[in-house]
Order: sequence, then C-alpha cells, then structure tokens
Amino acid sequence: CVMIGLIMKQWYQRRVRGGNVASNDAYISRSVLEEHELDTVVDQMYCLYDARNISDCSADLMDHDCSAGESVWLECESNAEWQFVHAGLYRIQDGSIQESGSAGVVLINLAMSDGSQEAFGTLCDDRFNNDAARVACQHLGHRGAIRWGNVASNDAYISRSVLEEHELDTVVDQMYCLYDARNISDCSADLMDHDCSAGESVWLECEEGSSDAEWQVIGAHLYSVDDAGEPYESGSAGVVIVNLEMSDGSQEAYGSLCDDRFNNHAANLACQYLGHEGAIRWGNVASNDEYMSRSDLERFEVDTVVDDMTCPETARNITDCSSDLMDHDCSAGESVWLECEEGSSDGEWQVVSAGLYRTVGDMEIEPSGSAGVVLIELAMTDDESRRAFGTLCDDRFNNHTAQLACQSLGYAGVTQWGNVGSMGEYISRSVLEELGLSTVVDEMTCPADATDMNSCDADLMDHDCSAGESVWLQCENDDDDDDEIDDDDEENYIDLEFGGVKLALNLGNVRERIHF
Repeated sequence: CVMIGLIMKQWYQRRVRGGNVASNDAYISRSVLEEHELDTVVDQMYCLYDARNISDCSADLMDHDCSAGESVWLECESNAEWQFVHAGLYRIQDGSIQESGSAGVVLINLAMSDGSQEAFGTLCDDRFNNDAARVACQHLGHRGAIRWGNVASNDAYISRSVLEEHELDTVVDQMYCLYDARNISDCSADLMDHDCSAGESVWLECEEGSSDAEWQVIGAHLYSVDDAGEPYESGSAGVVIVNLEMSDGSQEAYGSLCDDRFNNHAANLACQYLGHEGAIRWGNVASNDEYMSRSDLERFEVDTVVDDMTCPETARNITDCSSDLMDHDCSAGESVWLECEEGSSDGEWQVVSAGLYRTVGDMEIEPSGSAGVVLIELAMTDDESRRAFGTLCDDRFNNHTAQLACQSLGYAGVTQWGNVGSMGEYISRSVLEELGLSTVVDEMTCPADATDMNSCDADLMDHDCSAGESVWLQCENDDDDDDEIDDDDEENYIDLEFGGVKLALNLGNVRERIHF
C-alpha cells in the first residue's frame, strides 16, 4: 500500500487488511481472472520488518506455482484530506446562481487531495468575525470588507430556501482569523464538518476594486527530483522555482520561471542572485528533463509564476530586470533550468552609504535631514559596479539599534522610529513599490553592549519583508537648524539617478553622514 501510495501521489498510507480472491471475491473473482487470462507475474514476495520501500523486498518475477485463487487483494487506508480549491461571491440572477463580483453569498469549492471527491457549498458564520471578512475579501481580490452577515438576516443575494433547494450545504465551518492575519492560510477552519443550517451561510460586501498590493519576488531556489520522484533543493543546478508574495501578505505563490525573453545575461544574473558566480548553461525542461521533467512539474502542479524576464545589457543585478509576475502564456515545458558555476563569488555585499529620505514632487525622493525612511546603498567587495539601493526592514529592529543607527548618521540619538506600514509620512509603501525600492538589509541585530554599528549583524540582500516593513527614523539633532535643507545653498546639491530613482543629494550631508 505504501508503494501504491508513493506512485499515486501518496493517496494511500498503510495496509488495513488483505487476502486472496479464493477467500474474498468482492473485487475480482477467480473465474473473471481466468476468463481474462490474468496469470500470476509476481510470486514469493517477501519483506522484512524494517523494509521502508517496495525495493527493499524480494520476489520472483514470471516464475510461479500459483492458481488464480491465490491472487492478492488489498484494502488500504486513505491519507487524502479535504483542501480548498476556489471561492467566489454568488447571487441569484435571471433565475440561476451566478458569480456576482464584490458582493454575494460565499460559495466554496473543496476537493480531496487525491481527487476522489469534490464538494461545493457555503461558509458558516460560526466564529466568523470582522478580521475573517477582511481576509476573505482580500483573498477574493478586493481591498477589504465593507460589511457581512448571514442569509437569515439578509437574503438579498441568495435566500435560505434557494440554498436548500439547490442542496448547497455548509462545506466550511468555524472559520476564525486573528487580528493580524494577513492571508487566508493564517486562519483556522473545519472542512466538511459542521453543525450549521442554511440560514447561517455567510454573505460579504467587499470594497470594490483590487487591492493596491502587488506580487513581489521573495525568494528562489534550484530544484531537482530524486530517485523516489520527490523534489529537493539541488544546489547549483536545477529547475528555477520562485516564491512570490503579495506586498500586503494576502497571498503567496510558488512556481517556475518561463523561458520567454530569457537569455544568457539573465541566466548569469539569476545565478548570481542565487549566490553563485554565474551561469554555465541554461535551457528549458522540454529540451532537457535531467533535473525535473514536464510531467513532474504537472504532477506537482507547478505553474509558471514569472514570465517575460528581460535584463538589459546594462543590468548588473536581478533587480534591474523586468518581468511579468502571475501573468503568463507558458507551458510546463518552457520552465527554465540553470547550471550555475559552483560556489559563491569571493565578493560579499557591504554597506556603502545610508541616509534618511522623503518624497518630494512627483515620485522623487531626497535626503530629509534628521527624519525619514532609511535608504541604504550596497556594493559587492569584488565588483563595486554591482550595487543595490533599497530599504532597511524592521525585522528584529529595536530601540537600541535605532539609537546606534541615528548616531552612525551623525545625530545624537533617536527620538522615534517605526515602519512605513504604520506611518507613510516620509515615503509611502506605494511610492517604495512604484520606485522598486525593496529591502536590502534585514534582521539587523545589535547586542545590548554595542556602541556602534560595527558590532551589529544583518542579512544583506536576503530578506522576507514587504515595503510596509521599511524603517523610518526620527533622530535627535544637536543643531536644530541642520534639520532643514537650505534651499538657497544650491551649489551644494547634485542630482543623481540610481536605477530609475531620482535623488537630490546635499554634498554637505553626504560628507557628514555617509559612513554607516
């Protein structure tokens, strides 16, 4: 049964009982086997107590002394579970139940993980709350919830009698989301186990339009398939599997990179992003299935998540490239594999400069004195032309770290700090996303006895942060006048453009503060 389960996507897990058709012909009788000339092909199969796989057992193939009645039958216990497939908002229109956009009764499609059963029905209001309504609306592609209730209190969308007439029973009950839930997967629920009536079915009215959130890349790795057909992370060579997340944390996706517009330069930058020196060669799984075949990708339901990746010849970093996220026209066979040069580059990312910035005018940013969003420039030690410019994430950031950061920028200390998700006065989350300013420094940790930033640790160019987690600082200034930029002192300014971001730099500030 374990062998059958492995071959069939682990549908079965362990043997419940078995026998031969002479003692039980409920499945196929001896006479039917004989009529169809189904003779024994495996005999004397023997497995020791510690066998973990069918390959650990012995057997005689095409050599037997058995009758049809000695043919084995098995009853295996299923390991399948109900899982979520799709949901939508529905109402009665023209006498039929139809999907209705941003308002309606929640109807959900579930399926067993082995594909053996499907169910379509309602969401019960037991334990449902405002946070669950917000997360549900965001999962359905809207900004949030306006209001919600059950069909017993409001049957404007679908009435209780219609639900009963169409036998739309509850399929999800006890859905509960905490206040900080960012994704439907952060909530708990009972699937196909309920004590609800049709009148307890939930309806939602969601805020029209899609969320401002956008898909963003949060990681990637190379994968292969082992001898047992299971995927594993395979170091410097394999099929590219990318992890995406909505910038508001509401959804996550894993999938492949399509070869449309992909080229040698993109392959080099991709390998460097993965921590290697560059690309040896690359291709798609249709031309080479050494790492993972098209059928493997389809079996694991790995769809394309990144398409039309384009890196100009001037691109020095993967962040300089453009691509379409969650929008593709690719088949599994177009999924990219990479063979990267073993080992990482001798160079390491290092901090070159840092400062506090704010938004001015139309999508431009400038240094902002003693208060603003922290923006940091990094460079590789062995190739200073490889640079990155972005934000500092608030993961593990604390008051002591904020104090040292302000001091490293030339100020007496910190008065206040936070992230742009809670206050976007200096640069908003949407502006950071529009300018492509992602996190370059994460997990900054300073020991309690640290007296400067040199004693602190951080992850450079390795993060799991959204734009909303970008840190801003309000630093204590010894000279109050220094907080204001002197507009008359124009000779001290230079205008720069870095990766499409326009910067107005005060040379006095640069000389004074860039030694982070």
